[in-house]
Amino acid sequence: MISTTLLTIPASVWWSVSALAALVTAGTAMRAAVSTRGSTAVPATLWAIAACLSLALDTGLRASGAISQPSAAASLRMVTAALSLCPAMSLLGAKRPQHGVWQFIVAALAVILLLPTLATALVRPDSVPDAHLLGRGFVVILSLVGWMNFVATRHGPAATLVTLGQLVVVRGFLPLVDSEQAFPPTASTAAPMAAAIDCLGGCLAAVGGLLAMTSSLSSLSSTRRRPSLA
Repeated sequence: MISTTLLTIPASVWWSVSALAALVTAGTAMRAAVSTRGSTAVPATLWAIAACLSLALDTGLRASGAISQPSAAASLRMVTAALSLCPAMSLLGAKRPQHGVWQFIVAALAVILLLPTLATALVRPDSVPDAHLLGRGFVVILSLVGWMNFVATRHGPAATLVTLGQLVVVRGFLPLVDSEQAFPPTASTAAPMAAAIDCLGGCLAAVGGLLAMTSSLSSLSSTRRRPSLA
């Protein structure tokens, strides 16, 4: 009964909440960028901000009804998927002195992942881009790589929530998943369910980001208290 009630909520409401959640996550990433300034982790936080803003734009356009075609919906979500993998890839090369140049490799990876979208736009503009199996595998692998970087730290729970949210949001590009069914037209009967799932993913990532920020602030506060207690 609960699921039936939830599906009576318009898709635009779910997508509006998703956009808000993405902006919250972007805010936590901005806070992380400030707290890690001067370190090699800053580029990863900037990639994360870009991915969050892309998702906010994506879901915001869906909520407004500006995106009605499955091809446009899937293409925009593929941009979000490609950007969401960049933070993990950026951390793999977060070592001085090559960390700056490494970002060009990260950008190249994003472009490679977007090739199906570019090819579809040129050859079959009204078709849903079909991600190659290799690209779908990269989505899973790099998502897990990002999670494994933090799972054994105090940010483990936050990383788990963010990774789960990420995989939910980009579910249409996971192995054995039909992109067209995962991202239906905004006016279709399947839109409320897809929007609710998007909302779940966005909220998981937002809660994870807030949890990570709270953990970092708590750790910083503890560090500042120690000299006064000595």
